[in-house]
Amino acid sequence: MLTRGKGGKEEHKSYQCNQRKGRPSQKPTPQANLAEQDSEIIVAIVEANLIENKTDWILDTGASRHFCTNRELLHDYEDTADGECVFMGNSTTAGVIGKGKVILKLTSGKTLSLSNVLYVLSLCRNGVLKRVGLKIVLEGDKVVLTKNGDFVDKGYLSNGLFVLNTIFMNANASSSAYVIESANLWHGRLGHVNFASIKKLKDLRLINTSESHETGKCPICVESKFHKKPFKPVESRTTDLLELIHSDLANFRTTTSRGGKNYYVSFVDDYSRFTEIYLIKTKNEAVSMFLKFKAESKNQLGKRIKRLKSDRGGEYSDKTLKEFCESNGIIHEFTVPYSPQQNGIAERKNITLKEMMNAMLLNSGLSDNMWGEVVLSACFILNRIPHKRLNKTPYELWKEHALNLSYLKVWGCLAKVPFPALKKTTIGSKTFDCIFIGYVQNSAAYRFMCLNDKTINESRDAEFFEHVFPLKQSLYAPSLSKRMHDPENPSIVSETPVSETVDTSNLRCELELRRSKRQRTEKSFGLDFLSTFIVEKRDEIDCNFTNLYLIDEDPKTYQEALNSVDSSMWKEAIKSELDSLVMNHTWELVDLPMGNKPIRCK
Repeated sequence: MLTRGKGGKEEHKSYQCNQRKGRPSQKPTPQANLAEQDSEIIVAIVEANLIENKTDWILDTGASRHFCTNRELLHDYEDTADGECVFMGNSTTAGVIGKGKVILKLTSGKTLSLSNVLYVLSLCRNGVLKRVGLKIVLEGDKVVLTKNGDFVDKGYLSNGLFVLNTIFMNANASSSAYVIESANLWHGRLGHVNFASIKKLKDLRLINTSESHETGKCPICVESKFHKKPFKPVESRTTDLLELIHSDLANFRTTTSRGGKNYYVSFVDDYSRFTEIYLIKTKNEAVSMFLKFKAESKNQLGKRIKRLKSDRGGEYSDKTLKEFCESNGIIHEFTVPYSPQQNGIAERKNITLKEMMNAMLLNSGLSDNMWGEVVLSACFILNRIPHKRLNKTPYELWKEHALNLSYLKVWGCLAKVPFPALKKTTIGSKTFDCIFIGYVQNSAAYRFMCLNDKTINESRDAEFFEHVFPLKQSLYAPSLSKRMHDPENPSIVSETPVSETVDTSNLRCELELRRSKRQRTEKSFGLDFLSTFIVEKRDEIDCNFTNLYLIDEDPKTYQEALNSVDSSMWKEAIKSELDSLVMNHTWELVDLPMGNKPIRCK
């Protein structure tokens, strides 16, 4: 136990005297003892202090004062001239040279302020700390300090003494020392910017801060800046057909197709990227389309589908589909909710199909309800275009035979289609004008839409004018378009685009609107017919006009209805409406509750 006295007098009890008669002389071991508590406070302040190195501070509850052996730690230092000394546990004394204030930076982030710290140069340890108004809990070889239930600091047992985890503060550091502030503090000052930016500011010597932040993650940043983790590309792909099928549904509910379809469902093979799409009217038809695709691919390729990957849409959660996959050994893989990136193959394919569809529709000038025909043609073309990671086209990998592209035509162009044999005549045109709208599935023929009656025809024989788009030109020059495609004058049909031969900027000015040349004559219905609008108020109308139909609004009140010329009709309408309400039991007549007001009518 450490005590303090003046004039060389020792203050202790007899059983504590080391010189007591009969007590063997032995070397005291370092230990910590209990003593009464002095009033010291813990202060948590802004971390802007001069840091030089670390030192040990011993937690000794038996000490009556704070002691320090390092002069550089003392703030507000004052020399002592009254010969004050301290008494050690081995009956020796040490002189007090001065006193001051010490500020300790704890590893917990808090700061401990010690007042009236005695500067004793001859102590064998760097610092001795008495109890400072904290709750001290000893747990084995650890000590925990708390104040009012809040954690302050902890220490560890070393050579029989408890040492606090501290970083001491150098009050008289050299000029080479610099001000260090917490990285977490600057993180808050800079609006929770990332720590990489704080490090750059430190490298530019714009701020002085510690090398790294004390905490691994900022809870506020995690809560306010949370982002989804990046989706890594799949490194390994399938090596055979039908090992994995990607499926997705595209929605066109806002624009119903010509055939009454609102959706299309796509099936993409992961290995070849061959795609099959089916137009459907409702979502629940997607299951039957998958059964159709599975049966066709199994019969044509002689292979089985092993895995099906889709999102968690209701059309893929159908009980029928689940039972079918289980009975056929197909593993149905679902994406995580709200994570379409996990089904990226099908999603990307849908985007590509829709972009091609928009381009082809705009180029042709056809209406939006033709999207069904366009998307089928777009899928037909995509299967014949090599994928960026493949050296062959999806069609060649799927069908396993060579590809011919010579029959492809520009979608939406003009085509001259011959009349059927039953409609052919010896004299007159042998063809009729159509628009090319796609390719016939499972048949060597084209699909056309007749310009006259908008019917759909299929034919293998046609003459295409791939630079002429009848519906697109009709938006700018209807008379010119009709003249160019007149079946009675086929000789004037040109394959040169209209935009190359006609200045469309002055087209509207040059072409006058067609007006009727019939002479206009004033019509008379006799002297008894008066065709003058009456704009006077109802009360100011002359009696001579009471039998005329008045151009006026309906009466706004019941009284106006009774005073109008159609009062009998209004009465009949009111009676009919009330009878209908009674007949349909719209309400029940009850007495008005106390304190309530009735809803007024007109």
